[in-house]
Amino acid sequence: MVRGLDKRVDRQEAEDFARSSIYYALELAKEYRVVSPPLWHNTLVNIGLRDRGLCYQWAEDMLLFFLKKRYRTLKFYFVGADIGEYFEHNGVVVSFGDFRDGIIIDAWRNSGNLYFNYVKKDRYIWKNREEIYRKVENRLTITNN
Repeated sequence: MVRGLDKRVDRQEAEDFARSSIYYALELAKEYRVVSPPLWHNTLVNIGLRDRGLCYQWAEDMLLFFLKKRYRTLKFYFVGADIGEYFEHNGVVVSFGDFRDGIIIDAWRNSGNLYFNYVKKDRYIWKNREEIYRKVENRLTITNN
């Protein structure tokens, strides 16, 4: 699926991305001590019984993980749907170019079992959130110094 984004996507990068994104989502699920369904886990976070695991935290952690890998042919975006609404949702998009031509990577939706789909085919209408991407990118810069 990732390799199909563009013929110029490096095969090894696409394979590494596919494999490591699935495993890292499962690793985060253990770290967050996730319970299902996701909205129940959100409740546990919001009342202080879990430290992390809201959708934006999944997306930030996944994005930071991808940025650390320094892929040459893959581009990443932090995206949101229904921004500012009660059921706002966030995720990461992997693409070769524009985020609308990419694949949504959503670890929150299935409690750590990675969900992925083409952005244009997903049920959410995603918007690029460059300001949050920069915030995550700055975390990477700070940890590397």
